[in-house]
Amino acid sequence: MSVVEKVIIVTGAGSGIGKATALLLAAEKAKVALFDISPSIWDIEAQIKSSGGRALAIKVDVSSSAEVSAATKAVVEAFGPIDGGANLAGVSGSGTINLEQETDDEWDRVVRINLGGVKNALRAQLQHRNPKGASIVNASSIGARIGSPGNAAYSASKAAVSGLTKSVAREMGPHGVRVNAIAPGITDTAMVGAVPESIREEWRKANVLGRLAEPVEIANVILFLLSDNSSFITSSVVDIDAGRV
Repeated sequence: MSVVEKVIIVTGAGSGIGKATALLLAAEKAKVALFDISPSIWDIEAQIKSSGGRALAIKVDVSSSAEVSAATKAVVEAFGPIDGGANLAGVSGSGTINLEQETDDEWDRVVRINLGGVKNALRAQLQHRNPKGASIVNASSIGARIGSPGNAAYSASKAAVSGLTKSVAREMGPHGVRVNAIAPGITDTAMVGAVPESIREEWRKANVLGRLAEPVEIANVILFLLSDNSSFITSSVVDIDAGRV
């Protein structure tokens, strides 16, 4: 699945699925731009470079259109036009506050990052894309389809990402740009690790494999969608949930 020398931006690259995706792309010889608000991206950049890879870390708040635009221009100056994007930055919300009690500020924060952040990154990548074509992958969630009690803003924002993905795929298909989304199930990230074990066990039992996903398992699907091996796949939302029941 060749992404050799392709210029690919990964948002949310500082941890979890984003980090796993950035490291996998770098190992496959892509030129990887790491966008995140976390300073951990500097360590990831150093790790990639120490292994002979190409990486550029830029601190970015994806909810700021201006920051995303400026960072994307910096990537083009360093590496060339954009061949791909993995728009993975997001937040989960509280998981404990029903819509009845949720404040506008709490709702707006989740939507601003999860939906607005994808919109900002996607638009900048399209504006600076390689004229020969590009492939972009956005982060939706299985929660967009089944809902998530106590996390209405999260599920709504991820459902909106699915709709955004399909709309832009139809807009950009004639221009050689593929746009897809992934819908992961519960993935064993640091954030999930902070959840009580009793809840984690419920999550394991909710899919047919009886375990949580590893970040690299999600990253493998993202790699496929960014590569030319998926050249006839666009406007798709790919479930990666081990048969969530």
